[in-house]
Amino acid sequence: MQLEVSELQLGYDRLIVKRLSLSLSAGQLMILIGPNGCGKSTLLKSLAGQLPPQQGEIRLDGTPLTDFSPRALARRIAYLPQSPLAPDGLRVRDLVAYGRHPHQGLFRQWSAVDEAAVEQALADTDLSELADRRLEAISGGQRQRAWLALALAQQADLLLLDEPVSMLDLGHQLEVMELVHRLSRQGRAIIMVLHDLMAAARYADVLVAMRDGQLVAAGKPAAVLTPERVAALYDVQAQILTAPGDGSPVVVPVLGQRSEIRV
Repeated sequence: MQLEVSELQLGYDRLIVKRLSLSLSAGQLMILIGPNGCGKSTLLKSLAGQLPPQQGEIRLDGTPLTDFSPRALARRIAYLPQSPLAPDGLRVRDLVAYGRHPHQGLFRQWSAVDEAAVEQALADTDLSELADRRLEAISGGQRQRAWLALALAQQADLLLLDEPVSMLDLGHQLEVMELVHRLSRQGRAIIMVLHDLMAAARYADVLVAMRDGQLVAAGKPAAVLTPERVAALYDVQAQILTAPGDGSPVVVPVLGQRSEIRV
């Protein structure tokens, strides 16, 4: 699987993402960072085929995204937005089963393959014991994992995850990040939005920094996360330390100091 984004411009009543280009291959985990409102979620929505470009192009394995039918695109790309909504009374298992809908059709009904995909997604997100509970009867963090399980059950080549750990406690954050990392190592391409710079630095193959709708930097976390770039992104002075064990960069803000640096 190869994703190519060329000179992409996105917006609604105003321009939000400006002339952005990037690429991603199967087996890579790309993490988007940057301040609120910089265009990360808008970019993800467009990559999912839900927001047409004003200019530029998105290609999946050489084919423009606009050439795919909605069902065909859903078999290739799974998208988990920030605040998804489900009907009242839905069970966890029923929600996860929605991930198999792109694989259904007039001559392709529910099968043992679909059932196995749902069970695997429930197991991967530690929800097997909650599968028959109603969504409103479980915690917010558990519901977040149920939505992630839906995306996993879709078994798409490309996963787009918008802040998938935002409602999880530290233990489940780590479990989800390890799962996402493992999926990428198994060959899936994954793009996710994160605000946790330490997690982003630890797990990303490619770290993409954005501000004001523009690409500031892209590359290995150690190359992207410098004191100067953190200041340019977040208006915060910071030191960059090295994590014990894996050596990934750790951003430590200098308390009480704001920066005027801009890119």
